[in-house]
Amino acid sequence: MSRTARFRSLGEFCLATLALWTLLEVFFRLVAVDEWFGVEPGIPIYTQYEDWVLPRYSEFERALYRFDTELMYRLEPGVVLRATNYLAPEETWTITIDDRGFRRTSDADPSGDELLVMGDSIAFGFWGSDEESFPSQMAQALASSSPGIRLDVLNAGVPGYDSLQGRLYFSELWKRHSPRVVILAYGMNDHWRKHRSRKEILEDFRRTAAIVQILNHFELFRSTRRIVAHHRQQRAAPKRVPAVSPDDFEDNLRFMIERSLEAGASVILVDTFVFVEAPKHTGRLTALSREYSLPLLHFSELLDRELERRSGDDPKSEAQVYWERVHPKAFFFELVGTELAKQVQSVLAINAEFPLGD
Repeated sequence: MSRTARFRSLGEFCLATLALWTLLEVFFRLVAVDEWFGVEPGIPIYTQYEDWVLPRYSEFERALYRFDTELMYRLEPGVVLRATNYLAPEETWTITIDDRGFRRTSDADPSGDELLVMGDSIAFGFWGSDEESFPSQMAQALASSSPGIRLDVLNAGVPGYDSLQGRLYFSELWKRHSPRVVILAYGMNDHWRKHRSRKEILEDFRRTAAIVQILNHFELFRSTRRIVAHHRQQRAAPKRVPAVSPDDFEDNLRFMIERSLEAGASVILVDTFVFVEAPKHTGRLTALSREYSLPLLHFSELLDRELERRSGDDPKSEAQVYWERVHPKAFFFELVGTELAKQVQSVLAINAEFPLGD
């Protein structure tokens, strides 16, 4: 075969491959092929599988998140979304991500000292609008009770993040921000049991992140990866481990606590477990609170006090307080925000930065 014929054959092969890829890409975009293999639709990004596979996005998720080579994903700056709450279809919620990548916080004062809230979807305020998250409720409570305290409340909560991703994100933010107060609200995603730890997942992810970033533009690749990951999970050994072990959870929080204290910031810890029990992770929060003499807000204790106060007066059931077993409704976030506002006032007063509000 002549050189010209070989080049012609190679060109025809490349064109045929491109045509086949294009046809398959169109087919995979039009047909939910992965559902044929038992893959569930509508699961939020990176939370269904113990891998770095992008689940099939809804338009909502496609707009809210962006691929990230270090953290796996992050919030897309400058996004404004209005979505239907599928747990209560009659309700809608609004999400605003500012140009810095933080969720918008009501009554924040950009000219004031920074208060940084680090956490997961609970800090983010999932299923609620911007003004309903507990960072927003806290800012509103501070503005009304202590107008002399001027704080720029930064909501750095990201759905799905655990303390390892939080530690990496914290290190990044610390280069650009100097908060006077830091609130740490991790634990729920650390506790969830998986076939592999988050550390192992991140290590694998970083080895292939560059090529995956390109290939993830193709639904053919995303669907194939979802199918492979789903069936690998089905065949995996029954043994499951926490996404972040209690020891690593403590180490990640200790890093953020010590970095904050060394810079002169006050630190408040938040235990977000109520209807999900995680005694080992909660125990580490309690131990760190005692070791560093830090205030610690337990969601469970706050709810118990509220129910006791309401004794005999239509107490709130789990369904009334939480959307599911993880994410509180606005009613409870208001309690959390009010309580955290008191703790912020206290730590600032102790540090002689501001007088206590009335």
